[in-house]
Amino acid sequence: MPIVKRNLTIIVLGFCIAVSTSCVSTWLYFPTSEIRHTPDEAGMPYEDLYIQSTGGIRINAWWVPARDARYTILLCHGNGGNISHRIGKIEILHGQGFNVFIFDYRGYGRSDGTPSEQGLYDDAACAWKHLTVVMKHPPSSVIVWGTSLGGSVAARLASTTAPRALVLESAFHSLAEVTHHHMPIYPQRLCLNNVYNTYRSLENVRSPVLVIHSREDTTIPYDQGLRLFEAAPGPKRFMEILGSHNKGFFDSRETVCAGLWDFLRSTR
Repeated sequence: MPIVKRNLTIIVLGFCIAVSTSCVSTWLYFPTSEIRHTPDEAGMPYEDLYIQSTGGIRINAWWVPARDARYTILLCHGNGGNISHRIGKIEILHGQGFNVFIFDYRGYGRSDGTPSEQGLYDDAACAWKHLTVVMKHPPSSVIVWGTSLGGSVAARLASTTAPRALVLESAFHSLAEVTHHHMPIYPQRLCLNNVYNTYRSLENVRSPVLVIHSREDTTIPYDQGLRLFEAAPGPKRFMEILGSHNKGFFDSRETVCAGLWDFLRSTR
């Protein structure tokens, strides 16, 4: 019987891992291909770029420069839509005097390929390389900003580079914990324990970290932001905002912008 139980455990575990790996893309990634708006429609001149990522994948990116900008924000967006759905955020950050460099992950917008965890990490690394090596922007002038799922991508990128700062907006501590919150019966700790572990990346981040989260966020609970803040080695700051998961940034734009500048000044 012990051998039978052990074998059954191995089979169940293997099945969970296999199902998780093959099905994660069906409920985690929601890319769209249509580019609905561009920065110039909002009065922002921009450059439309294509960057070569790993595996021969071409990813699409926008460079939106601001006059006399001191910093550039490298945006890693969330799991749905594409870069054209972030025009509002680009406009606000650009209006604050930041250059904005935003890219679409593989399978999103006009980027080639199919989304995967490693693929998203690779795409962010290629965007960073293009910004800092090809475009020659010093890493000390680049703020890596990740929203929601993009927070995990941004944290991984910051763990292997040296940006001016890392901003985690409405991000999760780990995908397994968020999945458990929404689907308690799902064997997430068996199937997702090694998928998008933001906190593990934070262990190797040496840049200042700003965590932004709302108590009203029902998609990624507030405690996830608190746990990220606890995991960050510092210097660090936690900024509480108002609003839902998708609208918190906009509902609290004045708080976010003022807090961001204060954070940058205090961590020089």
